[in-house]
Amino acid sequence: MHLDHGKSLESVKRCIDIGYKSVMVDASALPFEQNVALTKKAVKIARAKKCSVEAELGSLGKIGDARLTDPKEAKLFVRKTGCDCLAVAIGTSHGAFKFSGEAKIDLGRLREIGEVVGIPLVLHGASSVDSELVKKANQFGADLHDTAGVPHGDLLKAIKLGVAKINIDTDLRIAFTAGLRQFLAENPDRYDPRDSLAFACEQVKDLAVRRINLLGARNRAE
Repeated sequence: MHLDHGKSLESVKRCIDIGYKSVMVDASALPFEQNVALTKKAVKIARAKKCSVEAELGSLGKIGDARLTDPKEAKLFVRKTGCDCLAVAIGTSHGAFKFSGEAKIDLGRLREIGEVVGIPLVLHGASSVDSELVKKANQFGADLHDTAGVPHGDLLKAIKLGVAKINIDTDLRIAFTAGLRQFLAENPDRYDPRDSLAFACEQVKDLAVRRINLLGARNRAE
């Protein structure tokens, strides 16, 4: 199990205590030194339980709107905290509306970070927002327009530059929503939620398998 965006030391410690093997301490909204201090405490707690720690530096959002991760700060942050992997801000953002116009992430900045930190990097807000899934959701009653995600090509380039973990929560949500809407529309006589939810979960599974294969993660233990 992995804790995503743990905002407090208490939540991180609680998850470690019940057996999580991976936690994220997200103090990215705090000033640099406070982020370092909180992350360092989380690392110390996690080490005793053989748990890995993901930290975050910078703030997600479109280029020009976000506080992108500074490579020099990243190097210092990793050295001071001892975190196992680092989530970076290079222009991705949470949600289905990541870009206005052409998709753009700062791969040059990612390259610089990867060259100096020496640990695996993480991309949050990296869903591709599959146009076919959006189309299916809209076909069965959703109202999703002007959606935009990270192109597959950019994700593959990011992997070569040091990214080892890619978060695609929005893609999974859209797959679930499209599947649930489809099932209910095509089976108006079915009332058992176990049927509709099972169908929706299969759409999530299918999307996850396709992403695993696309990103070269099939049958990889680490």
